Amino acid sequence: MSEPAVLLAAGPGTRLRPLTEKVPKCLVPVGGRPMLDWWLELLVRHGIRRALIATNHLAEQVNAYARRQAFPLALDVVDEPELLGTAGAVRAQAEWLGDAPDFWVIYVDNLSSADLTAMRSLHKMHGGLGTLGVYKTPVPHECGIVQTAPDGRIVRFVEKPKEFIGNLANGGLYLLSREILPRIPKRTPVDFARDVFPGLVGASPSGRGLFAWRIEGYHLDMGTWDTYRRAERDVAEGRFP
Repeated sequence: MSEPAVLLAAGPGTRLRPLTEKVPKCLVPVGGRPMLDWWLELLVRHGIRRALIATNHLAEQVNAYARRQAFPLALDVVDEPELLGTAGAVRAQAEWLGDAPDFWVIYVDNLSSADLTAMRSLHKMHGGLGTLGVYKTPVPHECGIVQTAPDGRIVRFVEKPKEFIGNLANGGLYLLSREILPRIPKRTPVDFARDVFPGLVGASPSGRGLFAWRIEGYHLDMGTWDTYRRAERDVAEGRFP
């Protein structure tokens, strides 16, 4: 039985206005297809058969999309009347996750061809609290940056560092153990990068920390007009998928 996936799509997409004034960011077309299409296709390719979209902005459009999507997976939609933050949105779905020992968390505003099967294999091998997909970024001051030990264990996590500490960025793609749920602070909003991950990193040999998995394929944060235009070019010119 594959792990369920929580797709985070509640943000208003302010940096992509005016496009996102009438279309939720997760349904913005890329290569003539909604962004969500690319993610659902990737999930199915890697054996994931149950997913939930946490949404807020223009939620009725996301619900309509979910009703008509034809991918072979069970897809639920939950509207967040109040933005809960990335970790808060996952904590709110503890019942939906059921007794699954592990689950995916995916930031839908990324365009990715990540090999989820390879990431799953690493996660099962190290047995930590979670595996974070990371990638090399040319703008580390705009990202969450990780530093790792030789075995891939994350020993430091800094959100938008003011000084250069490395260029391995948080890719907004996680495979987490359910043991992480009680470690999410009970407040709102609460964010993985700011409020959860920094307290779980370290060089302890216990194996229960966080590990990094390098995304070797295509991975692009599409949060701005520049990166959105780049994604459109990459699809048109065959660089993605």
